[in-house]
Amino acid sequence: MDKGCLMAKRYAVLKEPLVYNKKIFSKKADLALLMIEKWGMVQGFPDGEDSAGRAKLGLMPIDKLIERAFNCADEAFKEIEKRGWSMEVPPPEIDNEK
Repeated sequence: MDKGCLMAKRYAVLKEPLVYNKKIFSKKADLALLMIEKWGMVQGFPDGEDSAGRAKLGLMPIDKLIERAFNCADEAFKEIEKRGWSMEVPPPEIDNEK
């Protein structure tokens, strides 16, 4: 991600660089990406049988994996809102006088 930098005033005479992300993802997007990361190598689906008649599992196709992760993230955040498990907070104040 793109980074930005500004000089933030700390104390009376000290200024130090404050590095920040110019663009950030929402928590919902973070959750979807986490699910993709966790499931990417293990999410399976039925893929026929082996020669002994046992069920085989194949890896979920990438497009289906992404679709499932984003659908799960959507539903998870709907439930969080429904339960009142989130709140709005004001941004931090930075004294940035020159």
